[in-house]
Amino acid sequence: MSRIAKLALIPPFLIGILLTFQALFVPAKLSETLGGIAGTGPVGNATIFADFAALFVTFTICVAGALFAGKRGWLFAPICLFGFTAIGRIYFGLMNGFAPGALQPIAIEIVACALMIFALRSKPA
Repeated sequence: MSRIAKLALIPPFLIGILLTFQALFVPAKLSETLGGIAGTGPVGNATIFADFAALFVTFTICVAGALFAGKRGWLFAPICLFGFTAIGRIYFGLMNGFAPGALQPIAIEIVACALMIFALRSKPA
């Protein structure tokens, strides 16, 4: 993987580290970061803690594998995770209207996906 491709993976990797840390150690902060998600009971709280942690840990491990071990094929999973999330957010916004602040996470997801697709398609160094 080229140096430019590796540089392109640094922002998604840092995003993954931040969100993984929040999901594992400060889920209340993650709830705030993601726009006010709240568990209404033990199962909802477990979802915020466990499901989001699993999503972000998977994302981060796969980006790290591509960045540090040159496993470009590992980028398919995080591209799908953030790509489908962006598509879902856009669909929801089109059907229900975009809330204030809704475009920021969509932009982050799209930019992260674009950077990962660039790295995936880059020529080996």
